[in-house]
Amino acid sequence: MANIAAVGCIVAFYLPLANGSLEKPGNSGILYPLELIVSILAWVFFTSWMMVGFVAVAKSSKGLAKLKATPETGDGIADNQTLTGVLRALRERQATNPKDKSFAMHGVLANLGVNISRPANLNESLGKVYENLFTDLVRWQPSLVTLLVDVGAVVSEPPWLPDPDCPSWVPDWRYAAQRVWVEPRHIYGHLGRKSSSDADLKVMIQDGELTIEGAKIGSLTHTSSELFTESDLRTNLTILSRGLFDLRQHLPVSDIYDGVARVAFSILHSRNYEPQPKAYPIHPTVQNAAEKFDGFLLLFFKSHRDAQKLSLVPLQDDYQAILLLMGELNAPDNSDLLEVINILFKCMYRRQQKLFVSADGGHAGAAPTHAELGDEIVLLRGVPVPMIARQKREDPKRRRDYDDPMPRYALIGPAYVPGYIGLLDPDFDRTKLDRLEWKEYKFR
Repeated sequence: MANIAAVGCIVAFYLPLANGSLEKPGNSGILYPLELIVSILAWVFFTSWMMVGFVAVAKSSKGLAKLKATPETGDGIADNQTLTGVLRALRERQATNPKDKSFAMHGVLANLGVNISRPANLNESLGKVYENLFTDLVRWQPSLVTLLVDVGAVVSEPPWLPDPDCPSWVPDWRYAAQRVWVEPRHIYGHLGRKSSSDADLKVMIQDGELTIEGAKIGSLTHTSSELFTESDLRTNLTILSRGLFDLRQHLPVSDIYDGVARVAFSILHSRNYEPQPKAYPIHPTVQNAAEKFDGFLLLFFKSHRDAQKLSLVPLQDDYQAILLLMGELNAPDNSDLLEVINILFKCMYRRQQKLFVSADGGHAGAAPTHAELGDEIVLLRGVPVPMIARQKREDPKRRRDYDDPMPRYALIGPAYVPGYIGLLDPDFDRTKLDRLEWKEYKFR
């Protein structure tokens, strides 16, 4: 741009000399009218380009300096928009070969000041490629540990990583854009901002282990079965009922309404849920899904109480309650409730989620399909949503005397627990976190 402007200045100055002289013969100091007009227009045009060039160079220099500003060498945390763009490309851009997407980021990250520890190697497993990239990002800027929300497969498949030795804390960026519970603002909204908690954020990755501070808020005492089919409403309602009955043992009924309705609302209104054309349309009735789901829960518990009165033996599979509930839902006044339930189950089925989870801390929410009884719900510093962690059972015969006695965990994936979503948001109630017991967690 600057070169064009400089050439323009020269042309503007010498253009009137194209005919050999600036002056009309015999009339010293007077320009030809046409030459005068051309000279002025050329000068204005190319001078404007020169000014644009200077501004562009200045902005480019400033922008490059900003890109290179890192926590170690620059003014602090990198530009929020720059980081957001990088992470969006990493999480949301599609690629035929997932490795290509990671390798394509190397040049951009190098300009940001990220030390790429290993050159691109197409012979490495996908898991190793992701592990190296995540490690480099977190070592450069610890706040990027927020990417742990992408841990774990989002569909019911065998372990996705082809390398069996790949740690559980490695994100799966092939499906990151499909995460159900995590809104973009929870990941990108805090980037570029320094907060009082930044000083407490200590993340270490060494020898395949990730160490980070965390706090347990409960253990899973019930997980629902995976949904059977999209269309089998009765079976799905039975699966749902078992979770609700288990919740009643831990929470007053009045508390269940709000918590469970929030979970349903989040499924129905997930920003990442985009139905295919003419498939699973979002019905207008779900605009007030939380209120309608409260109505469903009231009907559910009423049907359960009525079924207990009718039954002479303890309910096993609660089919009597389900039959009564189906009758209630099929009533003309409750057709909108039935529509909400149908859409909810379709969303759940497509996302392959275990929706209702109860924990000893009195929490209910949603967990990945591979969550199991006994798994812990933990909050991790710098991660915007609760995570599911599972303690690894090591063979005592393989333990050496000098081994670290601390337990090791596997990171299963993100969980939705009402009241603990958006932990990094400025308006989050921090008093909840102060009452928890924080300790070091080691993940493998």
